[in-house]
Amino acid sequence: MIRYLVLSPTAEKRGAFMEELFGSYELSPNGKGEKTGLSLGTGDGLEIIGAGEPSRLCSTAQALVTKNVRINGILFLLSPGDEGSWNESQRLSKWLQETGKNIPVKTWVIGKRKEMDKATSRRILLALIEEHERLLAAVN
Repeated sequence: MIRYLVLSPTAEKRGAFMEELFGSYELSPNGKGEKTGLSLGTGDGLEIIGAGEPSRLCSTAQALVTKNVRINGILFLLSPGDEGSWNESQRLSKWLQETGKNIPVKTWVIGKRKEMDKATSRRILLALIEEHERLLAAVN
């Protein structure tokens, strides 16, 4: 199973991304995130989990990584001008490097909801997958 974490201070951006890719998503039981994906029925597949609150994006990801939750890539979906979340994405990237975690981080800025169409969502996911593959090739 490949698992990507989508972080955004707004559930709207995470939900739009997941909805455009997969048509639907589930809310987590505690109401603090979302989940969707594709299962191949063999235990393999792709899982996208979404989370985030303003000014807690980095700490949310750090908590999951520290608890050894398997994460193959992290995507930040941000609004234009959101310097705080941008700084958090940079801080997380630095922390992952310093701790030796080979987890790619991509940051994507999206304005209005209508900008998050199926083609854009696919481009975003492909950019994260390419970064994941690049890191895997560098490690092996």
